[in-house]
Amino acid sequence: MTTSRVRRALMLVLAGTVVSTAFSAPLPARAEDPAKVLLVLDVSGSMNEKISSGGTKFAAAKRALKQVADALPAGTEVGLRVYGSEISEPKAENPAACRDTKLVLPIGPLNRDKMYRAVDSFRAVGETPIAYSLGKAVDDLGDSGRRVLVLISDGEESCAGDPCPVARKLADKGVDLQFNAVGLDVSGKARKQLKCIAEAGNGSYYDADESDGLSEALRKITQRALRPFAITGTKVTGTESPDGAPELTVGQFQDRFEADGGTRYYRISRQPGENVTATVNSLVPPSGTYNADDWLLTLTTESGAACDDVHTLSETADATVVVSGAVVSGSAAAECATEPLVLAVERRNYKGAKSAPVEIVITGEPEITNLASLPGPVTSYKETGAAVPSKKPVRRIIGGSSFTNAPLITAGSFSDAPAVGESVFYRVRLGTGQRLRTSVTAPSNRDSWDLSNTETVTVAALIYAPSRVPQTRQSGVLQGNGREKLTVYSPEVRVRNREITHGGLVTTEGDALARASYASVAGDYYVSVQVRQTTPDTSGRVLPIRLDVDVEGAVEGQPVYATAPSPTPSPSASTGSTATASPSPSAGTVSPPADGDRPGAGALAAAAGVGAAVVALLGLVVGLAIRRNRSRSAANRNG
Repeated sequence: MTTSRVRRALMLVLAGTVVSTAFSAPLPARAEDPAKVLLVLDVSGSMNEKISSGGTKFAAAKRALKQVADALPAGTEVGLRVYGSEISEPKAENPAACRDTKLVLPIGPLNRDKMYRAVDSFRAVGETPIAYSLGKAVDDLGDSGRRVLVLISDGEESCAGDPCPVARKLADKGVDLQFNAVGLDVSGKARKQLKCIAEAGNGSYYDADESDGLSEALRKITQRALRPFAITGTKVTGTESPDGAPELTVGQFQDRFEADGGTRYYRISRQPGENVTATVNSLVPPSGTYNADDWLLTLTTESGAACDDVHTLSETADATVVVSGAVVSGSAAAECATEPLVLAVERRNYKGAKSAPVEIVITGEPEITNLASLPGPVTSYKETGAAVPSKKPVRRIIGGSSFTNAPLITAGSFSDAPAVGESVFYRVRLGTGQRLRTSVTAPSNRDSWDLSNTETVTVAALIYAPSRVPQTRQSGVLQGNGREKLTVYSPEVRVRNREITHGGLVTTEGDALARASYASVAGDYYVSVQVRQTTPDTSGRVLPIRLDVDVEGAVEGQPVYATAPSPTPSPSASTGSTATASPSPSAGTVSPPADGDRPGAGALAAAAGVGAAVVALLGLVVGLAIRRNRSRSAANRNG
């Protein structure tokens, strides 16, 4: 960008948090290998106990596994391992009881008859060797490709002490390995161990105290396994200096950062004059009482000219949250508009947590030639207002665990069941001239949600811009018979919203108007629902919610570019395919997105119907003409 281009400084206050960053429309993630799913079932003697919904835990687990087999698409790579099925003597009498684990169905394309026979082939008689079974399960999954382990257990480890350190060591064997856990009528130490296993493997934990809850938890986990992982992209490894740093182009990449591993460097190549945005995001899991990820992003030219920097911080104690920040090349320095760029990323974790996967999205935008003739920026923006009316049918959906695997939804009503301690994500496509309005309704005890007068959970609804930076957040406390309904609005998408400037902290409406500047590009906007634990006994409990969505306004005010945007470098063979615009009302569950329907393909579909040339441009248009003084960094608290 030249010095005559728009210059702005943004100060974002969101729930006591400041964000200063830039954003752009995302691009399709890389093609994903089919996931291999291994179900690991506890069949120790305690599984013969009765549960509240009738029958035994063992019978409920077998029924749930058969329902999973019915729900998974034919050909899904799935297997089943059990432990505690053969040796009934306690470990003191027979030490082999602590090695009692068996692969009853090797991983392979789903054959429902074989799955049924495998589920009916064992008894529940023995000990609970969780750690030993996890090691064998990781061997079953192999050492490559996307691998998902789902542990179903009703008790704590009985052989090796705490299985969590073993889970952490096993999970660090690869970025494409994920652990999930379902606790069947558990509490105390058993729940703590299972939660820790899921967190160690960047997965989800669910509580289930009856048959339907177990089936719902397994359905959600296994169907999520068919989507991209929460963090995905072409694998790269940043270097300790700019020399020899990997070269990134427009696309999505992944790396892995230690808790305090110094600064990583990446080089970014681009077309001359192209405005580049680099977005970095990761997930911050709860870690006991407190966890915080602190990231510093710096963008310079190869010659050392400063282009942009941002400091972004996310804190959590009770839910998995996103940490996300972005830097752009637009700057007063002329070199930032033409030279190759260098991205520096530094992570610090105040909990001393393990290494974390991180996503890096690089996008680029050519010069806009019709900027002066486009509608001016919005002059006011209210973050909330009248609730969205519910519409029939209310369709079941499974929210993603991040931006990358968020399912596409359109205007309508949807039901989901996130667990306490979880953040779920959905994406909605907006064109220029449109805005998003969504309401989240959490149940009361009258809706079969059991919450005592001494227990509380906090429900929050957020909207993120295409750059994956938060625009607005509303939250409320759910307790006893109370019902919480939250409504959030995005501002109308206008290209010239990027002209909105703000230099200080003012009223809530003033801060909201500053955040409206993020809404200057068409594409995938994200709705996130966070369910935060505020009392220990609610952790992992499934909370039914309804999501009512409305997209207001017509597509208008589209930009014209001086040159064609950079081609998408995604290796996916179907990046040019057209994504499904809406879920089928008869499907019952919104299907996982196809390759062409992954996050980032949304900008293309959002422009459908406005002309082939504009569609081709909007499908890949990204970036913002945002510039800040290098000396002004702000903290981005997404938690």
